[in-house]
Amino acid sequence: MYDAASLKVICMTLTDKSAGVHPWQWDDRFDAALVSFPAAQASRVETLLKPLFSNQWDVRTIRQAPETARRVATDLGLRPEQRLYFTDPGQPAALFGAWWPWGNGQTVSLRVGITAADHLNDGELAALAADFKSWFGV
Repeated sequence: MYDAASLKVICMTLTDKSAGVHPWQWDDRFDAALVSFPAAQASRVETLLKPLFSNQWDVRTIRQAPETARRVATDLGLRPEQRLYFTDPGQPAALFGAWWPWGNGQTVSLRVGITAADHLNDGELAALAADFKSWFGV
């Protein structure tokens, strides 16, 4: 069983503390909540992320990550300038944050998603997906 309450706290903290950055939206391509913000606000947003996501990898370190995180990195197409944040990838359901600076140097996107397909049945996965979207208001 997964700890939905802990996941909710992280998501609600992200939405509460990122208020005023830009509104969250849904990214169908990656099944993730998405927010984009000016690069000038990147340090503020990153300061918010670090205590919520206990793991961080980039293209140099992803090989040492657990399989779940490596699979997400592959699915996202992690590039050198990008980072992948993760809650505990050993849990039945985990959150990831994909930090994507844009090529123009002016904007950064953050995608927050959930990975749980290997551990939950279809009903549990559907319920978690609905909850996850509601936590971000998307």
